[in-house]
Amino acid sequence: MGSLSLTGVGIKLSSLLIDVSGGSILILLGLTAVAAFVIGVGSMGLIAYLMPALLIAPTLGILGVVPVAAHLFIYYWAITSFITPPVAMAVFVAAPIAGASISKTGLVAMRLGIGTYLLPFLFVLNTSLLLIGNPLQIGMEAIIAIIGLSAIAIAMTGFAIGPVNWVMRSLLAIGALAFMLPELTPTIIGFGLISVAILWHIIKMKRPNPLEALHGR
Repeated sequence: MGSLSLTGVGIKLSSLLIDVSGGSILILLGLTAVAAFVIGVGSMGLIAYLMPALLIAPTLGILGVVPVAAHLFIYYWAITSFITPPVAMAVFVAAPIAGASISKTGLVAMRLGIGTYLLPFLFVLNTSLLLIGNPLQIGMEAIIAIIGLSAIAIAMTGFAIGPVNWVMRSLLAIGALAFMLPELTPTIIGFGLISVAILWHIIKMKRPNPLEALHGR
């Protein structure tokens, strides 16, 4: 903290992020995510959070982000370096234990941990997930987040009740991203895309396989 105060790095970084973002909260969140990730690379959990929190959290507060949401956003993105190549310290530990390729394990870790990349944005855009607001709104936003994250997890892994093809995975991914936006119109469109993909998948799974029917005879 003393070095940050003496050098003025905190003030300069905050001013730079605000200037580059042009006052756009989404652009600022993207820049904050990159900065928190880079600072968190190779650091332990507490240090990975503290440095971005000291440098960047005040910047988010200037644009009206709730302090709790700002700090959770920074914390989540600071620890994504643990599962994200090229450093991915958790992957370097897990892959040798499993006898697997480090690079392939890193890609799988990113796919399985997709919620870690998206949930911080939901914290900022939908503060109801932080139990801020009335109970009905909190419950609705929680259900939306669960459905959206589940849909995009299926899209990334390619499996639900059974294998999911690329068309359904694309519908689920696009629908999930739209569904989790705070505006009503994208939410309705996203829900429609997710519903179509799920119904399509259920119908496809219930449809008898010709080879199995022939084998039964």
